[in-house]
Amino acid sequence: MNNFIQFNKNIYDLRSIEIIYFFKYLNKHYSDYAVLGDLSNFPKKITSDIDIYINFKKIDEIKKFIKKYVKKRKLNVSNIVQYEYNSYSFNLTKKYKDNYFYISIDICNSFTLNNLDLIDLSKLKKEKILLKKMHYLTLNKKDNIYYYLIRKVLKGDIDNKSYSYLRKNIKLLNLNNLLNSKNKKIILNIFKYKDQSAFIKKINQLRDIVKLNSKNNYIKELKRIFFRIKFKTGFHVAFIGVDGSGKSTQINQIFKSNLPLFFREAKTFHLYNKHQRHNNKKKKPYQKTYGRFLSLIKIFYLFSRFLKFYYIDIMFFKMKSF
Repeated sequence: MNNFIQFNKNIYDLRSIEIIYFFKYLNKHYSDYAVLGDLSNFPKKITSDIDIYINFKKIDEIKKFIKKYVKKRKLNVSNIVQYEYNSYSFNLTKKYKDNYFYISIDICNSFTLNNLDLIDLSKLKKEKILLKKMHYLTLNKKDNIYYYLIRKVLKGDIDNKSYSYLRKNIKLLNLNNLLNSKNKKIILNIFKYKDQSAFIKKINQLRDIVKLNSKNNYIKELKRIFFRIKFKTGFHVAFIGVDGSGKSTQINQIFKSNLPLFFREAKTFHLYNKHQRHNNKKKKPYQKTYGRFLSLIKIFYLFSRFLKFYYIDIMFFKMKSF
């Protein structure tokens, strides 16, 4: 456990080093790209995904680009998730001592969220920023704040840190041409408050504002859904054994490791409910003798329970990279 704690302390340094290598490689292959979002701690203390716009035509070229990079850096691609028709998340991993270092890179060629085409990022100006003798491109401040604002509005995942960041830079909206003066005034009034309570109360009004110039692309979204049904990015493991053999212990060990971080979330399903499992809990492994007929009935019963879990619960989560 001490090694795992030390690993978590080192993970920010590992990510920072890998991010710098990644952008050195990116600069050699693409001139039209931009890092998106709050860059105040970039590349230090990156706790979430790295959002990047890259002007690509087909996803195959990005997959080849990532494949060459991970080979060069001796990394592994643990998962690729298509969460919008033009947006992909690449989970990159590398074994570090007894644990796995990971970094998630989200790449899009325009800003699309919940099937809404919101910003054509190819038309916005980029600016160069120098960092430790390495440069990277980002959107200019007024466009980056607008991107960050509508992302937080549509996702609704505002917290004190992100609200403070927006509040500090929100006056840059006056320089943005993507909003009219009336809507700018509404947004600026909301950010007069020191906490995010007004933002949360006005979230529906804010969503209506940011959706004004957006459009749905239903055909491409349907293609994405069918693709996710066929190529599921989630992972399903079944633990089978007699009572007391250590199934729950193994599951708990997985949840304590950083393996679930390679997926959107981890969930467990049991053939019996918690109350039944607690009452039937035995300290030592044991087997019951039912006889052939009752054993056959039990097999059919358990199989029907499994089918219910898989096709109603598990399969849906596998499609969503759980």
